[in-house]
Formats: sequence, C-alpha cells, structure tokens
Amino acid sequence: MSKKKSDIDLYLRGDPAILTKAVEEILRAGYPLRRTSDYQLKVGPYNFYPGTGSIQRDGQKKELVRGLNAFLKLLDADASLPRPSDGLRPLSKTL
Repeated sequence: MSKKKSDIDLYLRGDPAILTKAVEEILRAGYPLRRTSDYQLKVGPYNFYPGTGSIQRDGQKKELVRGLNAFLKLLDADASLPRPSDGLRPLSKTL
C-alpha cells in the first residue's frame, strides 16, 4: 500500500500503548490502515482516535459508540471495505 502525502509511519517512538495496541489489532484484522497524524488512524472513510476512543466517518459527526472494539465492529459491518479474505497482508512494523 502506498503512502499518501499526509500519511506518517504507523509506529512512532514514544507512542502510547493504547495507540500501539490499536494499530496492531486493526492490522491483525486485515484492514488497510493509514496513520494521518500522531493521534489519528484511518481505514477507508473511518477515522479512529485511540487516545479518546472517538470514531468519525469522513464528513459526518462523531459516532456515539467509542473504543477500539466499536471501531472494529464498524469496519466489519461495512461491506465496501476490503476484507481480510481479499488477500490483504498486514504491513510490517517499522520504527
């Protein structure tokens, strides 16, 4: 997967454990993950902020549900996202 101009490395030195865990779980689930800031993770049109648990779809208000499990359930429910069975492989960890 190529990086967009605004993407940064998925793992950064000094990341809080909650962010590292979120990256690992999303990759383990097989979704094409991007990191667009120190605090934001993105899969397709969905944005997740591990530090607060907030979830927001592009152009919409924050979701009422919060947290990593809710984010993963939201991704699982969206049939337009590439599925783990589509042959995607998790990206390798870089520091």
